[in-house]
Amino acid sequence: MRKKIVSFLDKRKLDIFTAALKLADKFGLRGITTKNLAEEIGFREGALYKHIKSKSDIFVMILDISEKLLDEKFKQIKKEKHSPMRSLQEWFYFAIDYLEDFPGIYRIIFTDELYIDDPILFERFKSIIEKLVKNFQKIIEKGIKSGEFRRDIDPKIAAIRYLGIIHTSFTLWSVFEERKKKYGEIALPILSEYLRTISGGKEDE
Repeated sequence: MRKKIVSFLDKRKLDIFTAALKLADKFGLRGITTKNLAEEIGFREGALYKHIKSKSDIFVMILDISEKLLDEKFKQIKKEKHSPMRSLQEWFYFAIDYLEDFPGIYRIIFTDELYIDDPILFERFKSIIEKLVKNFQKIIEKGIKSGEFRRDIDPKIAAIRYLGIIHTSFTLWSVFEERKKKYGEIALPILSEYLRTISGGKEDE
């Protein structure tokens, strides 16, 4: 995962990206200040402004990187021509890797505090979520058509439920389990149960 992110950013912006997520994971959004970022990276606060113009730029960068990674994953899944069931599994494995490598991304993306005072960021986040739901919906519709998924499920609701699993399982792992186990140990059984409820009875390829 880190190697993929490196391909999107120069070294200094990669340092800012990594430091911001580390601070968010430890202290929440309030911990992401130019002073804290500079200390975390190891250079003067003023030097940050050569790479970012404002704190908002950091969050835009994080959303941009996240969207690029998501788009790449969907393209990969489509190229590899997985079954719908396998496609949902493969995307979930990707989400586990990303959140386990950069848990701070969760505290940034899923917080009202970030978007209340910044409608531009809110619209950016909204468009990413809407795109995710549409992509999952297409996979589920394909599974319904092939008989792999039940014909009586609503594809959009099933897509939203699938996205919700990531939100719920991360909370269980990070807050209640305090990350004492691997994230996958918490998330994958929840995914398996979800897939069982939408399955049309056909086994995965």
